[in-house]
This record gives sequence, structure tokens and C-alpha cells, in this order.
Amino acid sequence: MKSFSTTFAILSVLTFLSITMLLTLSDGVLFWIDLGILAVSIVSMCLFSTTKNYLFLLVVSLTVGFSFTFYAFLTDSSPEEQVQYMLQNVWVTVCLILLWLLSSHIRRVFEENKLLQNKVIELQKVDQFTGLLSPQEFSSQAAILYKGSARRNEACYLMTIVLLQRVYTDRALTNVISDTLLDTLRADYDLITMSGPTTFQVFLQNTTDMGCERVAQRMHDGLRPKINAVQIPIQTTFTKVDDAVILSLKEMSLRRDKAQ
Repeated sequence: MKSFSTTFAILSVLTFLSITMLLTLSDGVLFWIDLGILAVSIVSMCLFSTTKNYLFLLVVSLTVGFSFTFYAFLTDSSPEEQVQYMLQNVWVTVCLILLWLLSSHIRRVFEENKLLQNKVIELQKVDQFTGLLSPQEFSSQAAILYKGSARRNEACYLMTIVLLQRVYTDRALTNVISDTLLDTLRADYDLITMSGPTTFQVFLQNTTDMGCERVAQRMHDGLRPKINAVQIPIQTTFTKVDDAVILSLKEMSLRRDKAQ
């Protein structure tokens, strides 16, 4: 941010000084011509891309140079007038280059800021520690998948996994369960979130009661080698998804957002 401010300040000052010098050296018709060129250039810098503005800069600079040369030839200008035309062309080119650099710098900063905002939005969809969907993103995607499944007459189930009270503070167990669920479930098909410090929720689409049992068994088989316990300290339940379940997920997500 400090680098941006410094560069922006330097370019702004140089641009202002060059425009002031150009208009100071101009008089009569040349003043209005230079003012028109600057006005059109500023509008162009705001509307078009950096590459197009660079081409615009070249075209205008060459056009002004050839125009002054042609005018000096037609009017048989004196050496002093020719020098004035040359200085005009140089200052017009300098002003255009500085305007282009300034607009390019501002545009690049805005583009980087937009990329960062998009990255933040993407990061908000996934928990950075567990790799699971955020509750809000989970409820949003679950609602979309449920509508599609309902149109196809397919059943969806909500799998709820609760860590038992005596181990709920164990962060390592939470990570183990998260990794196991990500490895066990169908990627890009089922949804997983952590709706609370001790609760996981999984949205299973296009499945049956038997399918739910197989998912639970695969999860237990994946957890058993990783947990040194006679009985895996979790409790698993299944709920068939309907409109009420989707509504409860949305309400739970809203309450969580307000609490944060």
C-alpha cells in the first residue's frame, strides 16, 4: 500500500507538471488543440484497456508530429516556429506517456484488489483448517442440489456426526474425521461441513437407507486405523432431506453468521 501511494504521488505530480508546462507553452489555437487532445486522452484512459491506450498514445503522438511537420511545410514556418512545434510535440508525447503510466498503475491496483476480493470470497466458502465447506456455503449448495434431486425424484439424506462429549476438545480428532470424510465421500458430489465444534454434517444426494449405512461403514473403516480406541467416539444419525431440513440448515447458517 505504501509503494502504491508513493508511485501514485510521483506519477500524479509529474503528470500535473507536464500538463501545466504544455498548456503554458501553448497559445491561441494550439492551446485549444492541446486541451482537446488531453481531454480525449483522459477519457480514453478511463474507458479502454492498457494495451489499447498504448496504441492510442502512439497514434496521437505520431499524428500530432506529422501534423505539425506538414503545417510547418505548408506555411513555410520560420526556424523559431518549427522549434515551437517540436516542443509542442515533445510535451504532448510526455503528457500522454505520463497519463498512460498513471492510468495503468491505477488500473493494475484495482485489478489486484479485485483478485484479492475474489480470493477472500473463495476462502470464505471453505474452512482453511479442515478443508470443509463453510455452513453458509453448505446450506446454499445443499438447497440447489435438493431442488435438482426433487425434480428427478431422487432421495437425499443429511448425515450428522457428533463427537462424544469426553473428546470434543481434541482438535486432532476433528482433523482426522475431516480428512477421513474427504477421502471417503464422493468428491464433487456430496457436501461436507462442520456446523459446530463437535458436529459434522454431510449432504448425501441420490442415495438410500442402505447407501447411508455403507457411507457410515466406510467412514468407520477409515477412522479405525487412525484412532486408538475400542469404540470410535462418534455418534452418527441420518435424516431424509425435505423442505423443512433445508430451511433448518439455512436458519442454522444465519444464526451462526449473526453469532460471529
